[in-house]
Amino acid sequence: MKKIMLSLTALILMTFSIGNVRAASIGVCSNGNLSGSTLCSDSTASGKNPIYQSLKIILEIISTIAGIVAVFSIISIGIRFITGGGNSDTYSKAKSSLVYVIVGVLVVALSQTIILIVLNKLT
Repeated sequence: MKKIMLSLTALILMTFSIGNVRAASIGVCSNGNLSGSTLCSDSTASGKNPIYQSLKIILEIISTIAGIVAVFSIISIGIRFITGGGNSDTYSKAKSSLVYVIVGVLVVALSQTIILIVLNKLT
């Protein structure tokens, strides 16, 4: 059950990340659909498009939530290590859970890096 929950969490995080890249890469402003609207104008103080700014904010929120979940998961795994009492089954489950959390954090970090690179190239 824990493997399923961790897999679903990773899938949801990757879905949001891929969705951000798709939204940025479809060229809503450049293909004429919204080219005259205020959404596509460079009206922010930094000179960047508000759509890209919104995507970056969403990415930061998702990354923050993933980081908080990872911290609480690592604390929970540490408690399982401590309270395991030498039981090899509990130890192996906690160890595999720790590996899943570390892989999840790496996936989130790499996806955030890739998305920021893509967004910077598009702006």
